[in-house]
Amino acid sequence: MKINLLILLLLCCLCSCKNKPTQTIGVIATTSWTAAYALAAGATDVTVLAPYEMVHPSEYELRPGDIARLTKTNLIVYAGYEVMVNQIKTGLKISDEKMVKISTNYKYKEIEASVLLIAKRLGTEQIAKKNLEEIKILRCSLKH
Repeated sequence: MKINLLILLLLCCLCSCKNKPTQTIGVIATTSWTAAYALAAGATDVTVLAPYEMVHPSEYELRPGDIARLTKTNLIVYAGYEVMVNQIKTGLKISDEKMVKISTNYKYKEIEASVLLIAKRLGTEQIAKKNLEEIKILRCSLKH
């Protein structure tokens, strides 16, 4: 399972590098997993709150330095099981328009739905579709 996540992260990084839009879009992802979805969706400026080396990134608690970034960002991508989400919504009073909840899963259909949800908010649907096609091809090649 960790190998699948690593491959997804690597693929998303590679895909997003070659399909960069001209405008930088500021996105904050709660974890490296939600960041991978944002990158696959076409985001180019992604900040991850929970350090990737955390054993349980969903338990990350906000730090003072996170507050300014969260209030200034264009979009916050989260999965819903992170401890920090309640702090972001209620404590910082971040509007729902700046937040997008996705499903983090290994099933392609759910990956596709989440990536396209983010892409729609970013206006990067074409990039997302190209990246999803590459993910689909990679998944098929790994199965054989």
